[in-house]
Amino acid sequence: MLIWHLLSRRRVHLAEAVRPKIPTTKKSAAKAKQTSSTTRSAGEVYVGYSGMAAPTTTGGGFSDNRKIHNGVQTSVTINAGRYIGLKGDFSVAYRDQKEAFTSGGPITTVTRRTTIYNVLGGVQLKDNESEAVVQPFGHALVGLGVYRQSLRDCRNPIGSFCGTTVRDYGVAGAFGGGFDVKVADRAGVRFGGDYNPMRIEKQTINNFRFGVGLVFK
Repeated sequence: MLIWHLLSRRRVHLAEAVRPKIPTTKKSAAKAKQTSSTTRSAGEVYVGYSGMAAPTTTGGGFSDNRKIHNGVQTSVTINAGRYIGLKGDFSVAYRDQKEAFTSGGPITTVTRRTTIYNVLGGVQLKDNESEAVVQPFGHALVGLGVYRQSLRDCRNPIGSFCGTTVRDYGVAGAFGGGFDVKVADRAGVRFGGDYNPMRIEKQTINNFRFGVGLVFK
């Protein structure tokens, strides 16, 4: 009986020694979960240079002869999960092109300014918890495209005529991606590009955007 009593007391002491380790394990798991959630940023903001290869020809029409239009691009992304974000994107690019034509009289010269706007929204795919130096991403966006032309510095107009212009808007999209290079804890340099079709004057024009800028998380 004495031996049985001593063994029972030893079991009680061993159980009490082991029991405090259980809450510690739960606390460690909760801490790890909290660390994982704080690693993911709530969203990101991008601003940078935007170049656009877009068709523009003398007379305001379209062709496959694309010219580079220079401008800016900015976007805001709200992360809905680890891999998915809701993205809003705005860009504007313009180009000045000198033209000259005649109709049997003096030569008329004019500068045609083409300005192209994109107001888009959609989804971005990216690992929002990644701590890698290089972080790739992709996006699919749809929205409104605006294509506007104006004539400047018109000289020797033929009966006050300086040329025709295109001023229209329609459905647009942007499908592409790029990668971010991490330079600080919450900042990086972004390189990106996408296919940017637009429906303008009842035809589809095929633009291509590319850019570089800063992204903040």
